[in-house]
Amino acid sequence: MATLKDIAEATGLSITTVSRVMNNTASEVGISLKTQKLVREAARRLNYSPNLEARNLRLGRRPRAVLFLSLFESTTYQEGFFSHPFFGELMHAIQSEVAATGSYLAYKAIDGNEPDEVESLLDDTVSAVISWGHVPPPLEELLLSKQIPVAAIEPYTKGETLHSIYVDNQLAVTQALTHLYELGHRRISMAALDFGNSDSNLAFFERCQAFETGTARLSPEVVGRVEHIARTAETTDIEAGRRLGRRILEAPDRPTAIISVNDLCAMGIIKAAKELGLNVPRDLSVVGIDDIEWSTHHEPALTTVRIPRQALAETAVSIIQKLFRNNTLERKEVRIPTELIVRESTSAART
Repeated sequence: MATLKDIAEATGLSITTVSRVMNNTASEVGISLKTQKLVREAARRLNYSPNLEARNLRLGRRPRAVLFLSLFESTTYQEGFFSHPFFGELMHAIQSEVAATGSYLAYKAIDGNEPDEVESLLDDTVSAVISWGHVPPPLEELLLSKQIPVAAIEPYTKGETLHSIYVDNQLAVTQALTHLYELGHRRISMAALDFGNSDSNLAFFERCQAFETGTARLSPEVVGRVEHIARTAETTDIEAGRRLGRRILEAPDRPTAIISVNDLCAMGIIKAAKELGLNVPRDLSVVGIDDIEWSTHHEPALTTVRIPRQALAETAVSIIQKLFRNNTLERKEVRIPTELIVRESTSAART
C-alpha cells in the first residue's frame, strides 16, 4: 500500500507538503493549487488510501455536517426541487436519517459541471456528502480528491467510482407492464419527459429502455410505443403530461393503457383523457412511477410504482457511516427495489 513517503518521492515534494494536501489543509499554508493537483494525481496513480478515521480523529472531526447536493445541468428542476413532491419527500427522509446519527444536513443545488463553488465547503465544514442526480466528471474528480465519504443517489457516472445507489427502474417498469398485461391490455404506451440534456434525466431514459425491452419480452401481441415530449422550465410535469396525453389519445390507434415516467406526468395524462371525454379507467388505464402523496388523493386515485424514499435515505446514510469508519470499503452499486401500488386508475381492458 502506498504511503505519504511514496507520494513525496514521486512528486519531489516534502512529506509535510504531501501531508498538508492529503489532509485538505494545504490552502491554509499557501500551497498552490498546481501543487495540490500534482499531489492528488500522484496519490490516485499510486492507489494511495489514507486512514480516514485516524485523520479525522487527529483533526478533531466527526461526521457532523453532511452536505446534500442536488445536481442539475439545466434549470428545469433546480428551482423547484423542494416544491416537487418526490424530491421534498426524499429530502425529508434523508434529513431524518442524518439527524438520527447526531449530524445535521446542509443543502446546496449546483451545476455539476462547475464544482468550484462547493470546494470550500468540502475543505472547511463538510465531513460527508450525499448527492442526487448525474455526477459529471469534474465533480466526480473533486469528490474523490477530497477523500471524504460520498454516497451518490443515481449518479450515472461512467466508471462507477463512487458508492452508488439506484432505483431498480427495470423492476419498476416490469411491475407496471405485468399489471397491465394481466388486465388484458395489449396496446400500451410509455409517456416520457425530455429535458434537452440527456444527462439530466438518465433515470427516465433508463425507464424508457426498460419499457422497450419489457414489451418485446412480454408477448408478441403487445404493441408498445414510447412517446416523448420536451419538458422546459416554463412547463410543469403535469402540463407536459397533459399535452403529451392529448397527442397520444387523439391518434387513431390510441393505446388502452399508458405508463408514465412519473406520477405528475400521469396526472396530466388523466387530465387530457377527461378533456377528450374519456373515462379513466374504463376507456384508459394509467400507471405512474413514484407514489407521491398526491397520488392517493388524486381523482381517480393513481395506480403507481412506489419508489421507497426511506430506503434510499437509509442506504445513503448507512454508506457514509461505514465509509467514515473504513474508507477502503469496496465500491458497489446498490439497486433499491420498487413496489406496485394498485389503486383506481387501472382496470381490465375493454374488448
